[in-house]
Amino acid sequence: AGLVAGNVTVSGCQNDADVTCTNTASGGRVGGIIGLNDTGKGSVTKCINNGKVDGYQYAGGIIGANFSADFLIDQCGNSGKTIGHSPGRTYVGGVTSYTKGNIANCFNTADVAVYIDGKTGTKAAHFGGIISDFEGEQITNCYNTGSLLTYDGYTRSDYGSICASGYDKGGVARLINCYGLDTVAGEDITNSGLVIQKTADEMKTAEFLNALNGNGRAFIFNNDGTPVLRFMTADNSTLVGVTVAAQ
Repeated sequence: AGLVAGNVTVSGCQNDADVTCTNTASGGRVGGIIGLNDTGKGSVTKCINNGKVDGYQYAGGIIGANFSADFLIDQCGNSGKTIGHSPGRTYVGGVTSYTKGNIANCFNTADVAVYIDGKTGTKAAHFGGIISDFEGEQITNCYNTGSLLTYDGYTRSDYGSICASGYDKGGVARLINCYGLDTVAGEDITNSGLVIQKTADEMKTAEFLNALNGNGRAFIFNNDGTPVLRFMTADNSTLVGVTVAAQ
């Protein structure tokens, strides 16, 4: 979808094709599943992008940009390289470049890159493994293993293993139970310590899976690497015979 609006739920979609946006007007917002949500209320959930997303200024693996506080990004994963091009400011995220809503149970395993084209502009690169600029309330149970790459004379203004900016907006920790590969640096690590760093081997363990799921079970063990979302597998099991102890 290019633009979504109104009350909308986008669910169960997968993109395997490369997506390129050459539009230089209004930021050229581009995503593997959705380009832009302006005022729509609802969610994008259980969606996967495997294709390369190459946009002008705002680029996200799942959704280019979301400007609605009533729109949730949940249980989505990206494994396609996400690229932003701009002679000026550029915003790129493995899942989305910008959102006013919340993000939960998402992952990115691909590189996030910025190319600064041209000789004018501020050459400011804003990019994060999950998101560039966050204006929601919380990002929970997410992980990133993708590298952050910049080219052609950049100024690295904001960068994050999970989130480039907004991770501690108003002095409140916005990243809850989020993990990054220990080889990927970010201001959300050095400035706030809100991202828990793990080695590549640690991210393939049952212990990591249990920690990532928190009180839920959105992720499932992956014998070939880091955890994947449960809906991506044939496992539709449910919990039975569980007794909740009194609080």
